[in-house]
Amino acid sequence: MKAYQVVEPGKPLELNEFDAPKPQGEEILVKTIACGVCHSDVHIHEGAFDLGGGRKLPLPLEMPYTLGHEIFGEVIELGSDVKDVNIGDKRVIYP
Repeated sequence: MKAYQVVEPGKPLELNEFDAPKPQGEEILVKTIACGVCHSDVHIHEGAFDLGGGRKLPLPLEMPYTLGHEIFGEVIELGSDVKDVNIGDKRVIYP
């Protein structure tokens, strides 16, 4: 699995590769086809929300951090207790 991630606020994203998680129980694994990136992701990349007037609200997040949300993808693996979802189904995932 590959992801471009924030490894340090304000620095270029880095491509990282790691093993895909194995779905357990009622979990499903979805291969991302597209996802939204909005202004909140820009703040996360910068490491703080800009409150205006030179004030910033720090965002203490564990790094590396993968940006993006509101994901659209295809189900590629199912946990053993999953019902009513099939491999190949397309899904929108709300954060």
